[in-house]
Amino acid sequence: MSSAGYIYSQAMVECSSAQHGPFYVTNTLEVYHPDIKDVMGQVGGGGVSIYYSHTLQLLLFSYSQGRSYVAPLKSVDAGLGSVFQIQLGKAGGNGGGNKANNAQPQPLCQWSEVPNHPGLICSVMQSSEYYPVSRGTSCASMLSCGS
Repeated sequence: MSSAGYIYSQAMVECSSAQHGPFYVTNTLEVYHPDIKDVMGQVGGGGVSIYYSHTLQLLLFSYSQGRSYVAPLKSVDAGLGSVFQIQLGKAGGNGGGNKANNAQPQPLCQWSEVPNHPGLICSVMQSSEYYPVSRGTSCASMLSCGS
């Protein structure tokens, strides 16, 4: 994902090797969602983070406007299927908290799959709060279990 918000892709085959010098990826994945717009060469205000789960065949990505998305991706040639915005609840559960954190939504980044918990993906908001993307035990609960 570029800082301008475009998602680039390249099939990993022999001819895409950089053994003979620089190799440039120029293929872009088209993202179709009503909230994702290209304004003056910036998609979603610019790209922040991208993660592909080979196991789940999901592409997770976020933009600097504070929105994060998930889309099934079985093959780069097939392109992205339906794109879904990831909806986040309020931190703490009571709707309170720091007004600075509530003013502008923050994009998700640092995606990771939780070992020994298939289907559970964790990510971090740029404000350093943890949110699970999939249903299941939250990351915060798992971290406090051993305490």
